[in-house]
Amino acid sequence: MGSAMDLITYISDMTRRRALADACATSPDYLWQIATRWQGRRPSPDLAARIEEATARLGPEMVPKEPLIFGASPQQPEADDAAH
Repeated sequence: MGSAMDLITYISDMTRRRALADACATSPDYLWQIATRWQGRRPSPDLAARIEEATARLGPEMVPKEPLIFGASPQQPEADDAAH
Protein backbone atom coordinates (compact mmCIF):
# COMPACT_ATOMS: atom_id res chain seq x y z
CA MET A 1 0.00 0.00 0.00
CA GLY A 2 1.23 3.53 -0.77
CA SER A 3 1.23 6.57 1.45
CA ALA A 4 -1.81 7.48 3.50
CA MET A 5 -3.27 10.83 4.44
CA ASP A 6 -5.90 11.83 6.99
CA LEU A 7 -9.22 13.15 5.70
CA ILE A 8 -8.87 16.71 7.02
CA THR A 9 -5.55 17.09 5.20
CA TYR A 10 -6.98 15.56 2.03
CA ILE A 11 -10.00 17.88 1.92
CA SER A 12 -8.03 21.02 2.81
CA ASP A 13 -7.79 21.52 -0.95
CA MET A 14 -11.30 22.55 -2.06
CA THR A 15 -10.89 21.08 -5.56
CA ARG A 16 -10.07 17.69 -4.02
CA ARG A 17 -12.92 18.06 -1.53
CA ARG A 18 -15.45 18.64 -4.33
CA ALA A 19 -14.06 15.78 -6.44
CA LEU A 20 -14.17 13.42 -3.46
CA ALA A 21 -17.71 14.48 -2.56
CA ASP A 22 -18.84 13.81 -6.15
CA ALA A 23 -17.08 10.43 -6.21
CA CYS A 24 -18.67 9.42 -2.89
CA ALA A 25 -22.17 10.81 -3.58
CA THR A 26 -22.04 13.15 -0.59
CA SER A 27 -21.50 16.87 -0.01
CA PRO A 28 -18.25 18.76 0.56
CA ASP A 29 -19.77 20.10 3.79
CA TYR A 30 -20.46 16.60 5.10
CA LEU A 31 -16.88 15.55 4.34
CA TRP A 32 -15.70 18.47 6.48
CA GLN A 33 -18.10 17.45 9.27
CA ILE A 34 -16.81 13.88 9.43
CA ALA A 35 -13.18 14.98 9.03
CA THR A 36 -13.47 17.31 12.03
CA ARG A 37 -15.87 15.02 13.96
CA TRP A 38 -18.25 18.00 14.12
CA GLN A 39 -20.94 17.17 16.69
CA GLY A 40 -19.59 13.62 16.85
CA ARG A 41 -20.19 12.89 13.17
CA ARG A 42 -18.50 9.82 11.72
CA PRO A 43 -19.06 8.19 8.35
CA SER A 44 -20.90 4.93 7.94
CA PRO A 45 -18.65 1.96 7.15
CA ASP A 46 -19.97 2.12 3.57
CA LEU A 47 -19.05 5.80 3.16
CA ALA A 48 -15.65 5.22 4.76
CA ALA A 49 -14.98 2.45 2.22
CA ARG A 50 -16.07 4.75 -0.63
CA ILE A 51 -13.73 7.48 0.67
CA GLU A 52 -10.82 5.02 0.83
CA GLU A 53 -11.53 3.72 -2.68
CA ALA A 54 -12.06 7.18 -4.21
CA THR A 55 -8.97 8.73 -2.62
CA ALA A 56 -6.84 5.81 -3.81
CA ARG A 57 -8.15 6.42 -7.33
CA LEU A 58 -8.09 10.26 -7.28
CA GLY A 59 -4.79 10.68 -5.41
CA PRO A 60 -2.47 12.13 -4.39
CA GLU A 61 -2.70 9.75 -1.40
CA MET A 62 -5.28 7.35 -0.01
CA VAL A 63 -7.34 8.09 3.10
CA PRO A 64 -7.71 4.75 4.95
CA LYS A 65 -11.17 3.83 6.19
CA GLU A 66 -10.30 2.41 9.62
CA PRO A 67 -9.39 5.73 11.32
CA LEU A 68 -12.56 7.27 9.86
CA ILE A 69 -14.72 4.61 11.47
CA PHE A 70 -12.83 3.84 14.67
CA GLY A 71 -10.84 7.01 15.28
CA ALA A 72 -7.09 7.46 15.19
CA SER A 73 -4.88 4.58 16.18
CA PRO A 74 -3.53 4.81 19.71
CA GLN A 75 -0.05 6.25 19.88
CA GLN A 76 2.68 3.72 20.44
CA PRO A 77 4.91 4.68 23.38
CA GLU A 78 8.30 6.01 22.44
CA ALA A 79 11.23 3.73 23.26
CA ASP A 80 12.36 6.14 25.99
CA ASP A 81 8.86 6.24 27.50
CA ALA A 82 8.67 2.45 27.64
CA ALA A 83 11.90 2.28 29.64
CA HIS A 84 10.53 4.51 32.44
